[in-house]
Amino acid sequence: RPAYQKPIVRNNGRGGERSALAAAHLFKPAAATGHIGAIFAIGALYESGEGLTLDRKAAQKWFAAAAERGHGHAQLLLGRYLSKGVAGEYDPVAGRIWLERAASQGIDDAADELAGFRARREGLGRSTAMVPRG
Repeated sequence: RPAYQKPIVRNNGRGGERSALAAAHLFKPAAATGHIGAIFAIGALYESGEGLTLDRKAAQKWFAAAAERGHGHAQLLLGRYLSKGVAGEYDPVAGRIWLERAASQGIDDAADELAGFRARREGLGRSTAMVPRG
């Protein structure tokens, strides 16, 4: 069984007891070889706090590494992190770019996030025009 499949089995509980901690330790060597799924999975474990200590900055770092390699769901999550400042880095322009990349890969949630951006921008334009100036 390839090295990157072992942690998936441990994390899902197939073939033994479910263990996010064991999965995290097994994902790291696969990530070190550049396996995009393992890189994303480590970010997800940091985000959830399962198997690894909850650490949004570390999650963002791992999502960025996977996103740069073309992982659609990592692009989605990185876009969310940046556009909302989840890990302390607020950059809505970069967030939107990552969401656009994810949407171009067919990630529906990214398309929904972008539609929300457009709706807020359009709504903001209308609401500011109605604000009395004094």
